[in-house]
Amino acid sequence: MPNRFLGGPLDPNTGKVYMILNELEIQHNRIEYNPNGRLPTIYHPNADLAIWESEYLLDKYDLDHKLSYPAGTNEYYLTKQWLYFQMSGQGSCYGQACAIDRYLKDIRRVSGVLDSVLAGHKYLAGGKCAFADLAFLTWQTSIIKIIKYDQAKDSPNV
Repeated sequence: MPNRFLGGPLDPNTGKVYMILNELEIQHNRIEYNPNGRLPTIYHPNADLAIWESEYLLDKYDLDHKLSYPAGTNEYYLTKQWLYFQMSGQGSCYGQACAIDRYLKDIRRVSGVLDSVLAGHKYLAGGKCAFADLAFLTWQTSIIKIIKYDQAKDSPNV
């Protein structure tokens, strides 16, 4: 039985999960029920588990480390570091972009941090596109559609 997934590729948070599902070729169906009332939600029928944390997909299905790194490696911890920065800095800030003046500074700050790291590297941690990169990607591409922000000028490496 395939996993059931609540959400779609247009919202930044659900977009991240949608990309992980597709990259890892995880069979999934869209669902219309979420016990937490939040997006995204994954229902794993074999475990009878509804979970709204996308890292679960990596722990459960990315056994070949296509989007992650083996536990205990430097890249594993660096990827988690970047994911936590994304959740606490970018996700919480960009999701509140209606308060443009207040959050534009944080958007520029987060983008500046990313720009400085990506100036010397193609990816945030290690030599491949990992889940932390994908987490940032959906918000970065969404925010430039919502507010007037010239990312190409301010943060050309992002």
